[in-house]
Amino acid sequence: MSVARYIVAGLGAAASVSAAPYQQEGQYSAPSSTLSTAYVSAATYGSASYSATQSASYTASAPSGNPAVPTIVQPAAPPANPAAASSAAAAAASLAREAVLDVTNVQRFNTLLTVDGAGQQLLPPDQLRERTVFDFGARAAPLGQGGRFVLANENNFPILVEQGIATAVGFLNPCSMNSPHTHPRATEWLTVVQGKLQSGFMLENGFLANAAIGQLTTQVPTELHAFQGTVFPQGSIHFQFNNECEPATFIATLNNADPGTSQVAQNFFFQDEKIVNITLGEINNIDGSNIDQFRKTLPANLVQAVDSCLAKCEKKSH
Repeated sequence: MSVARYIVAGLGAAASVSAAPYQQEGQYSAPSSTLSTAYVSAATYGSASYSATQSASYTASAPSGNPAVPTIVQPAAPPANPAAASSAAAAAASLAREAVLDVTNVQRFNTLLTVDGAGQQLLPPDQLRERTVFDFGARAAPLGQGGRFVLANENNFPILVEQGIATAVGFLNPCSMNSPHTHPRATEWLTVVQGKLQSGFMLENGFLANAAIGQLTTQVPTELHAFQGTVFPQGSIHFQFNNECEPATFIATLNNADPGTSQVAQNFFFQDEKIVNITLGEINNIDGSNIDQFRKTLPANLVQAVDSCLAKCEKKSH
């Protein structure tokens, strides 16, 4: 069974396991299975020379009537090659700018997929593949301590220009979170392909609000097992949390080639300190003497949680 790749988008909040959503009881438990996977790779970040061949077979020990769920193995991170990555990014952005200027769809695909953009002959196979295949495993980069992710959008994958779609893959380490963020221009459909994730979203003010306690909206929690998916409405605050001791992988598709991402906590705390103080209230006051230090402690997009999850996994390893 061959498996495609996986992606995401994300952004940040200072978070610990105690701040994560609760685990719901009585949830579906994924059937057990075994999987043998072999990767043969030659990886050069940012070039077409990265390849991965996956051979897999599995046997299910699931109860009758339940499908077998294979175990997915994340591709190894390719060796870092910043110069090649920077060059490839610049070339893709330049091609995307050319494609944006084309008036018709045919003109755009001539620019993208034919020799010299002349519309007379397809590009050579290697170059054509580079223009039509996005290798998430090769391009996913570390983001904080929590894992790797990459978003394919119209800027780094120009064939998406005017297509109205983007896709991200996220590789979450154990006890890690793709922390709360929003997409201002897109709804997200997320599918877990490895492991199990807790997730949730919050709509705008007014959804199940509770004025008595100052609650403006209510979180909608979800637990996802392998090959289960959910939706995060456009503009909603949402997250994914791997509260397990094994890696998790998800694929997220968004209905805009430039969905945008806004980090909730980081962006909030980098407002004027007076605004932060007033918003948090006097009890939670952060004054000018410590707000800069506090900002430095905010994690990157993919956060590795602490406390109970890490303690649980450490206990399991002994």
